[in-house]
Amino acid sequence: MAREALDSGRGEEALERLMELEAAVGPHVAVNHLQALALRSLQREAEADSKFLLARRIEQPPYDPYLCANHAALQEALGCLADAERSFDEAWSRAPERTDICMARVGFIHRQFGETAAIAAFDRMTAMFPESAALRHRYALFLQKIDQTAPALRETECVLTLNPNLNGALHLKARLELDGGCKDVVASYVAAKEHDPSDFSVTQGLAAAIWNREGTEAAIHFLDAQLYQHPDWLDGWKLRARIAWQSGQVEEALSGYQQACSRLPMNDLLWLSCLEDVAKMEGGTRAIEIALKRANLLDLPPLLRGALAEITSTAGDFENADALFVSLDEGLLPHVSYVRHLIRKRQYDKALEIAERHAMHFNDMDSWVYVWTLWRVAGDPRLDWLNAQGRLVTHVDIPDFQLLQGQLAQKLRELHAYMAQHPFDQSPRGGTQTDGHLFALIDPDIVKLRSMVHDAVMEAVADLPPVDQTHPFLSGPRHTVRYTGSWSIRLQNSGYHEAHYHSKGWMSSALYVALPDTLGTSADSADGWLELGRPPNDLDLDLAPLTLIEPKVGRLVLFPSILWHGTRPFPEGDRLTVAFDIQAVE
Repeated sequence: MAREALDSGRGEEALERLMELEAAVGPHVAVNHLQALALRSLQREAEADSKFLLARRIEQPPYDPYLCANHAALQEALGCLADAERSFDEAWSRAPERTDICMARVGFIHRQFGETAAIAAFDRMTAMFPESAALRHRYALFLQKIDQTAPALRETECVLTLNPNLNGALHLKARLELDGGCKDVVASYVAAKEHDPSDFSVTQGLAAAIWNREGTEAAIHFLDAQLYQHPDWLDGWKLRARIAWQSGQVEEALSGYQQACSRLPMNDLLWLSCLEDVAKMEGGTRAIEIALKRANLLDLPPLLRGALAEITSTAGDFENADALFVSLDEGLLPHVSYVRHLIRKRQYDKALEIAERHAMHFNDMDSWVYVWTLWRVAGDPRLDWLNAQGRLVTHVDIPDFQLLQGQLAQKLRELHAYMAQHPFDQSPRGGTQTDGHLFALIDPDIVKLRSMVHDAVMEAVADLPPVDQTHPFLSGPRHTVRYTGSWSIRLQNSGYHEAHYHSKGWMSSALYVALPDTLGTSADSADGWLELGRPPNDLDLDLAPLTLIEPKVGRLVLFPSILWHGTRPFPEGDRLTVAFDIQAVE
């Protein structure tokens, strides 16, 4: 009964049951173990630690590995890292064959000691159990997460040799080949789709593989066949639009959504995706025209009214935007869109009250962006704390980058050659952006680049100000990081980045690979420079950048993902960069 209560989130009830049991039978390992888990669920960590210690003191053979593993997790959370390491090692020694115990231990090693130590731990475990397909599958997934694509593929091949039908293994092989830039990826995705035809993530990967290998026409033909059978596959319609748009087929990108909305006129999520993407491709006026084909603005469902409120506000139609926002119940009000609308109307106090409430009560990163912006407007004294005395932005000139620069620039330009224009939902204007996760490519120069970048990133992270649990950027762990996205941007004549931010990242970046001769040479003539902290033009705020960064080949700039960032146009030439987002490993 106590276990059921704990599993259902009723920690206090679980504790009451366990106290009754302990009163009847005295100290007991299973009872004390469960008490510790219940206390931890209630955030009573010190009491939980005492119960764990009691359970381990009275424990007799056969020993429970989960007692040690659960205690280790608490010890790590309490910052007792040496104790946690010993407890994780003891848990593993009790049950080295248990994959979940192995993964808990490796997760700790990765968080505290980094990628190399985690790989060594995995190698030791797979050497002990070379026939464990489950363990090797977990190893392959870990290697994929840290961008070690070639080793991950080797492990996946071992998995398929040991167990050809292991759930997810064929899809993992295909995904790794796609991310790694391998040639036979279409065949691998076909095999994965035959194994699990109902998995639409496999279908989406197959479409991307066809696009990369056979071109836009073949990919759209494949997607049209799939969407004819499954018209409610929303991600398929979105992918179709993206492929057509980035290949320069603007009308094809729009016509797909028109077909979809005609077939499913009452599918709100489809209409929402259509309206938001059309606004990004063609502007708010076209999106509103499409919406009116379904109903008058105020007769639309709340989900669509919320999206159109932002679109009409951005277009400067404040009267209709006001009506749309007012028509929504508070629980359905898109608060970030509303904050943006209030800023455009110069109702800064009301905008700040909403943004602060969501930022400070829910730690909402989108809201923190606007708190940062509005504190600057108001001259709020808390800016010194938020800016951390200017120590949140840094740059590192990567040693020996020139040894890699020539061949890296050539390979990046080859990747850009497949794209006709920028993604409609990203910030570049007058250029292109590579598709997929750049750091996952198997190419030796990209592997070398990732290694050089990682060393520079860890050096910069180590130099950040101390942890501050109340700060939106400085509050989290930093021992180890992972790259949640990586890409290259090629801007050409008068190209630039619109000001934007990345709410799902922690730290963002710009690494300069090749630069034109037409860039500015000072803050007074800063053509092509990186601007940090200047809001986008549609908010109509007269705020200068907090920082201007001069691009230099081999320079890596790092900054909080929730800080506005964009670039200034430059007259002509070719500006080639690599960028990535980072999150701390938790």
